[in-house]
Amino acid sequence: SSTNSLEDSQIGKLHAQFGHCSADKLKKLLDNAGRLVDISRVKSIIENCQICSIFGRAKDRPAAGLPLRTNFNETVSMDLQANTPSTYFLHLIDQFTR
Repeated sequence: SSTNSLEDSQIGKLHAQFGHCSADKLKKLLDNAGRLVDISRVKSIIENCQICSIFGRAKDRPAAGLPLRTNFNETVSMDLQANTPSTYFLHLIDQFTR
């Protein structure tokens, strides 16, 4: 191991000390300080950080879902509605055309 390199525990401590920063920011900081650290090693340390896994940013979710229907009568919604207390009717709606 080179005298210019850091141990995993030291990288983990720096990650925590700088507010659980991202791997890219920590790598840039270490590069500016003249320390030799592989980005994959920094990423693996941050991925194993328990604080980041609990309180970290949530995984990205799609803004819109995939369409459920592409053709007429492919998906139909069904509901039973009361007209009067003793009279019911079945309400069907095609989701493609609505």
